[in-house]
Amino acid sequence: MLGINQSVSAGQSVRLIEVPVFSKYDAFENTHGFTSAKEFAEYLSASIGKYHGTFIKSWVEALSNFDCPNNEVIKEYKDIREQWPWAKNIESQANNVLDKFALLAAAGEIAINLGLLPWHLGEAKDALEQVATIWLDDRNSTENSESKKIIKKLIKLINKWRHSLSPRGESHNGSIGLFESEPELAWYIPQQLFKSEVIESVAHEYSQTVHYMLQKGWAISNEGTRRTFKIGGERFIKLFPDKICRECGESVDLSHFYPKDNSLNSNTNPIFPASQSENY
Repeated sequence: MLGINQSVSAGQSVRLIEVPVFSKYDAFENTHGFTSAKEFAEYLSASIGKYHGTFIKSWVEALSNFDCPNNEVIKEYKDIREQWPWAKNIESQANNVLDKFALLAAAGEIAINLGLLPWHLGEAKDALEQVATIWLDDRNSTENSESKKIIKKLIKLINKWRHSLSPRGESHNGSIGLFESEPELAWYIPQQLFKSEVIESVAHEYSQTVHYMLQKGWAISNEGTRRTFKIGGERFIKLFPDKICRECGESVDLSHFYPKDNSLNSNTNPIFPASQSENY
């Protein structure tokens, strides 16, 4: 997709799952007696060509001996998913992929238990958990792809706008928006400016971004379904940059928005070095 200058959609990235592999022997941890990874890979390829489809006969026959095969598989899948270290309330895309890995692990464990695979119990589950860990590490987040894109965009805009705002209630000629620091740092970005900055390719990026911010508590509205914050006759997006950075683990210097601490200037009788005292 990138080779033809096309972006990969979120749906594609969770249906065609990329799992980077850097093992001891390229894609393999063990070559099982073969002299090289290449030789082992060629053997696997030849075996697949020869035996492809053979296992399904034994698998279907074994499943048909269960009173309710669906219940058996689902029970095993749920047990595995419960044992894995990832929360169930992570974003839907990552959750769907982890569910697929757990279902594969369940099939493997059932096949092992029935004597259809020459492995030990737990090996399929452990292997799929390793794959899931690699996939999540490469993804670098359990957030949905759209959410990650929104977060990246917001951090970029916070860095871009942080020196271009005026205090609310004061003249703001030359500034792009307003800010207030009590009780929490809030920015007021004109709606049209915000919209023009967040839309990169399709119009719904604006509504998607605002909806996500409101959902996370990173923005508030006083206009209900309009999702904007109206002051007089102007509409703004009211957002909380400090909260966004804090919850995303990003470090952005926003200290100049807060009232200065006067405690550093409270010494009314300073003692100067002798070399300077004659100047005071």
